[in-house]
Amino acid sequence: MRRIVFSVASALVLAACGGGDETPPVATAPATTAAAATTTVDVAADKAKAATLLLGPTDLPGWKAKPHQEDPADKAFDDQLAACVGRPSPSTYTTASADSPSFSMGDAEVSSDAQLVRTVEDFRADVAAVRGPKYAPCVRNGLTKLLQRQLPAGAAVQSATVVRLPIAGYGEFSARFRATIKLLIQGQPAIVYQDAILLGKGRVELSASFSNLGQPFDPALEGALVAKLSAKLAAA
Repeated sequence: MRRIVFSVASALVLAACGGGDETPPVATAPATTAAAATTTVDVAADKAKAATLLLGPTDLPGWKAKPHQEDPADKAFDDQLAACVGRPSPSTYTTASADSPSFSMGDAEVSSDAQLVRTVEDFRADVAAVRGPKYAPCVRNGLTKLLQRQLPAGAAVQSATVVRLPIAGYGEFSARFRATIKLLIQGQPAIVYQDAILLGKGRVELSASFSNLGQPFDPALEGALVAKLSAKLAAA
C-alpha cells in the first residue's frame, strides 16, 4: 500500500502503487482489532530488517543513484488510497519503513521500498485490499488527481490507466500493476509507463517501481530485479 514515487524526464514528477494475480490466495482477515493494534513489536529490529530488503547499487551497476527524499504528498496519497479501499491510514499500523535510492539510466528509473506492519492480520488485510476490485480504480483516480496538481504549466494529463499484469508467485503474495499515463507537454504527446511490483510475507510488504518514457521498462531486467527482491524477502 506504500506509494511509489518516480520521476521521468526533467520536467515531470509523477506518482503511482482489478483482476487477479498469479499467486495462491492468502486468507483474508478483518481489520485489525484493538487488541492486535497493541501488539508489542521490536521497532528497532523491524527498522534494521526493512533496510536489508531494498535494491542497492550492486543490483544496478552503472546506474545513477539519487537519495530518496520524503515528500509531504506521500502520506496524503497513502491515506487517500487506504481510505478509498477501506483501510486505515498505514501510519497507524506500520512499525518500520525504508526506501532505496532512485536509480536512473536515460529515461528509465527504478526504486524500491519496504515496510513492516504490526501484525500478520494487518498484512492479510492489506493483501485483501490489493486483491479487491477497488484497488486499481483507486490508484488510477488518485494518480490522475495528483498529476493534475503537480504537472508544470504547459503539461496536461490526457488519460491514465492502471491494470494488473501476470506475475510469478513470490513469497506469500505478489502482484504487478502497470500505469500508463498519456501526457500532452507543450503540445507534444508523451507516454509514461510504470510497473509497480508488490511482494509480501509475514509482516513484510515490499514494493518496487520500474518506469520508462515512451516504452515499458525492459522486461528482462525488471524480472531479474524482482527475483533479487524475492530472494531478499525469502531470506528475511
